Amino acid sequence: MKVVLAHDYLNQLGGAERVLKSLVKIFPDAEICTLLYSPGKTSGIFKNKIKRTSFLNYIPFAKSRHRLFIPLMPLASSFLKIKGGDLVISDSAGFAKGFNYKNQFHIAYSHTPLRYAWEEDYLTSKFGFMKNETLRPIFKKLLDYLRRWDFEAAQKPDIIIANSKFIANKIKNYYGREAAVVYPPVDSGIFNYAPDQKRENYFLAVGRLLHYKKFDLIVEAFNELQLPLKIIGEGPELKNLHRKNSSPNTEFLGY
Repeated sequence: MKVVLAHDYLNQLGGAERVLKSLVKIFPDAEICTLLYSPGKTSGIFKNKIKRTSFLNYIPFAKSRHRLFIPLMPLASSFLKIKGGDLVISDSAGFAKGFNYKNQFHIAYSHTPLRYAWEEDYLTSKFGFMKNETLRPIFKKLLDYLRRWDFEAAQKPDIIIANSKFIANKIKNYYGREAAVVYPPVDSGIFNYAPDQKRENYFLAVGRLLHYKKFDLIVEAFNELQLPLKIIGEGPELKNLHRKNSSPNTEFLGY
């Protein structure tokens, strides 16, 4: 059985990409189709596995500013053809489930329905200008377009799997489809419980510093609490978090 793996974009190394890494381990001969591919941003993990990318891959700045190209991603997804293979497994937070394929059986592993389409506050919290009353009709049409496309794309897979019960409920509400739950893999080998070690007195937050991960709420809370906090991670929200931070007890430790 020939397997093709479909992934939204490979220009970052987050949780979804670690799930893809596990799928590659399960299906070592599988090829990957994705909208965008940046070897440097993914530590070369998927080198020699990429079969096909979209036209967005050839647009300057698309890899580094991919969110600016969200309106084009449904079109790019529809044009990205998955040729051959018996089974398509999409590992997606939105777009890969809508790639163009014919008769292959399709299992969609969903990290979330497309946030840009269904959760308006997700966009307005990132792009404040979308709250502008003059521009709102334009953005409403864009959201309606993304929502229609995402709903139709979600009807294509033969099976949808959610990464949690929370996401399964969203799939039911937004797509009208049932989804089994398979939790993401965890590399338990990197966690070591050492009860004999002295516990230090601080709180720890770890992750990519993106607006929807709400590190700003953590920083604001610890501004008030004045308790020691260490933040591990990098991302576009770093400068904003530094501006928000007023506690001498908060440390940003980087990647």
